[in-house]
Amino acid sequence: RMRWHAVLTRPDRPDVRVPMPLDRLRDQAPTCYTFLPAKDGKPTRVLVGHYYGASLFELTPERAARTQLFTGHGGEVLSVVAAADGSWFVTGGADHTVAAWRLADW
Repeated sequence: RMRWHAVLTRPDRPDVRVPMPLDRLRDQAPTCYTFLPAKDGKPTRVLVGHYYGASLFELTPERAARTQLFTGHGGEVLSVVAAADGSWFVTGGADHTVAAWRLADW
């Protein structure tokens, strides 16, 4: 459950598998994800829901790097969805709460 890879697929090159740097203590069993397409000079990003919140990773062909950690749920996050413009996202948890999060840089 803790071994995830982002796979970059391009028609003109072989697939590239990049391991996701998930931490057993911090991420505690990832459950769901959604992608944020590359935009405004930022690479493709992925939001991964897990116990107590979600993590945002930036993906490049060389690596995946966690850039933000969002916590606030009282249990497992069961769903994550991002706004079309990529500026915010919502998580739904097993604790019967829905949380909205901002993705803008500080």
